[in-house]
Amino acid sequence: MTGGSGEWDDPLGPDPLAADPSLSDDPLNELSSGPASDSDPLDPFADTGQDTFTATPLEPPRRTRSRPFRRHRRLVAGILTLLSFLFAASLLIRDGGDPEPDWTKLARSVVLVMAPDCGWGGSGTIVLDGGHVLTNAHVALRESGQPCDLEVWAAESPNSDPEWLAFAQVAEGGIDIEHDLAVLRLFDQWGNPTKAEDRAPIPIGDRELEVGEEIKVLGFPGMGGIKITITPGEQSGWWTGAGDGWTGEFYKTSAKMGPGVSGGAAFSALTGEFVGVPTGGSSSSDDEGDTLGLIRPNIYVIPLLDRVERSNS
Repeated sequence: MTGGSGEWDDPLGPDPLAADPSLSDDPLNELSSGPASDSDPLDPFADTGQDTFTATPLEPPRRTRSRPFRRHRRLVAGILTLLSFLFAASLLIRDGGDPEPDWTKLARSVVLVMAPDCGWGGSGTIVLDGGHVLTNAHVALRESGQPCDLEVWAAESPNSDPEWLAFAQVAEGGIDIEHDLAVLRLFDQWGNPTKAEDRAPIPIGDRELEVGEEIKVLGFPGMGGIKITITPGEQSGWWTGAGDGWTGEFYKTSAKMGPGVSGGAAFSALTGEFVGVPTGGSSSSDDEGDTLGLIRPNIYVIPLLDRVERSNS
């Protein structure tokens, strides 16, 4: 039991709370103030002397920059530009630099020439200042040489019917009986000289055809309807006439031509240049076999046009 001193004074045995050097409040030696053993498994940060893994700081993944291939892009752009230019040029350029013919525009300048009092009709081409029409003499005159009462009709496009455009008379100095050519002057309903508005006059130069050269013949054949007809062919050679309106040279052509095409227009298929006046046809003496068309070349047309221009000046 305890006394006033608070100590155990029982003679029967030692104080159970007395300090026993064999006993320790730290049985696992966790509270030891000494350094931990190198092999202390309880110290996760202890240096064991073995190789350890050193963590590398994480870095964000690098983004691969998409660098434009400027040189390649410029090269491709240049090639595409060149190809576009060549493609456009191939569409616009034919036969050494001549523009491709606009057949719709050319067809607007080829007209129907009607002679109601004479009972026939033919074709013609607007020329000079736009107030004249080139045709055949046998379209404008009777067999006696007297002029017919003439009307000129024209279509807005190849797929439309011709409409009345003007009256016409043989121009002063505008007849070449020997070569079957005529130039007409246009007049309105009041008898005043007029022009074919919005229809380009066809220029006529000294263009000559070579054998085998492709052409197109435009006119109003009087068959297959009243619309204008465009037929392809080629220069098949030359034919020499012997009087009665057939004097001089003609181009022979494989292009199909009806009676109403007389006085119309023949153009180069490649350049659209006017090359002659369709005038008639040639066949075998017994009227069998195919007919070859006959076209009067420009060399006979130019002097007649010059004469008409001088008469108007």
